[in-house]
Amino acid sequence: MLFYFTDEIVSAAEKNNVKAIEIIENVANASRYGKHFLFGSRNVLQRLITIPFYENNKTKNVFIYYLSKYATFGDIVNQVSLKIIFNNNSEVEINKDEFGRYREVHIPIDKISDYEIFGSTVLLGENQAEINFYFFFCEYYKRFKKLQIKNNFKPGHGGGDTLATIIESIQASKSKFCLALVDSDKRCPNYKIGATLKKVLKLREREGAVFNCDFIYSDLFREAENLIPIEILRKTVVNNPDWTRGFSIIDQVVENNGCIRYFDIKEGLSIKKYQKIDNKDYRSYVDEIILKSDTLKEVDLQHIQCGDIEDGIILHGLGSNVLARSVDCLMRDFDNLIFEDILKLELKDEWERIGKEVFNWTCASDAIRV
Repeated sequence: MLFYFTDEIVSAAEKNNVKAIEIIENVANASRYGKHFLFGSRNVLQRLITIPFYENNKTKNVFIYYLSKYATFGDIVNQVSLKIIFNNNSEVEINKDEFGRYREVHIPIDKISDYEIFGSTVLLGENQAEINFYFFFCEYYKRFKKLQIKNNFKPGHGGGDTLATIIESIQASKSKFCLALVDSDKRCPNYKIGATLKKVLKLREREGAVFNCDFIYSDLFREAENLIPIEILRKTVVNNPDWTRGFSIIDQVVENNGCIRYFDIKEGLSIKKYQKIDNKDYRSYVDEIILKSDTLKEVDLQHIQCGDIEDGIILHGLGSNVLARSVDCLMRDFDNLIFEDILKLELKDEWERIGKEVFNWTCASDAIRV
């Protein structure tokens, strides 16, 4: 997270404002340990060095370090689109862009005792594999933008309803910054969003500025697994005939310009699940995938709907752990991947959009020896 110092907090600290001094020392300490990133104008950093009221003698050395790398860090800051700014206002203020993303969070100096926000940002996901997967979006974004900076976060897990509960708890305590990674769980383009996302969205409707938590999801994809590039999926199915069969189906659908953005690539589709589909839009979407996979013909689907065929697998899945296997592949091959080739159309846009937010919330300096 980028803490951006302005004249307001420096002026308060120069007058020995205890809370302003506390904030500055906490931010400097967090940066020194590589948990967050700080910056300000050249004049502000110079003034921070000269403040005589610090309790920790190492605080001013942190600002000397940042000033010594002003040009380098300045280029990086220009790519960070979320800033935490402390001021003399009476209430927290959140400035958002046209898409509703947080861009500036203004926190009153006098209220800092109510918050404990200087520890590592929590990256919250359904499980560790999902968190690791989305962090590669951040790494891709940094490569795309040629950014030489590390990121720091603490993983937080919360599958299903638990995720919304954890977000609510962090919002209420204001004890840390948190970015939650949420699945839409949509089954087709016009389908309703899932129960977890609904609960998270409702948390936003409550009164009061929730400055320390945000979330991000993709309305164009069902879940994290649907954001895996097909060339990565190809590498995860070797030596397993069922997974290989499932991948060949997905590959055929893509080859025939079909949409797999909402298909359950983990479990696939059984005849019994197909027969239970009662939503018209979802049925049409699934029928299109089946027909573009060249697995069945329309007459076969009619027989299945009539109950003439009662058991079997229509479309094989890639296994419940396909995301974890994809993460293993990314860990092994990331440096050698040519993302211009493997990220197509909407996939590239979503990797960049989500990667940018993960970068914003987790950017940090290297640990500083001062």
